[in-house]
Amino acid sequence: MTDHALTESAPDGATTPDPGTSIWAIVSLVGIIVPIVGIVAGHIGLVQTGPGRQAGRGFAIAGLVIGYTTVFMTIVTLLVIWSLLPGLEQFLEDLPAE
Repeated sequence: MTDHALTESAPDGATTPDPGTSIWAIVSLVGIIVPIVGIVAGHIGLVQTGPGRQAGRGFAIAGLVIGYTTVFMTIVTLLVIWSLLPGLEQFLEDLPAE
């Protein structure tokens, strides 16, 4: 029976363990809920998943895209709401009093 966690043979014949998937790359996917955590974890995961390192580069990139997109959309939404507030105040003042 072979151990699937052992992948490469070292020069002395010993096997090295499979580094697995970067936990930071996976954690970066929480960028949907907490974008700042997703962005930070995504950058750490991106570093950990460089060439010859752990797997999970796609997770890290996805976490970064989700995190930055969420921050961007939040800023745009807040700016739109902020720009509409003066018009809303005027609309409410123009309503007939009962």
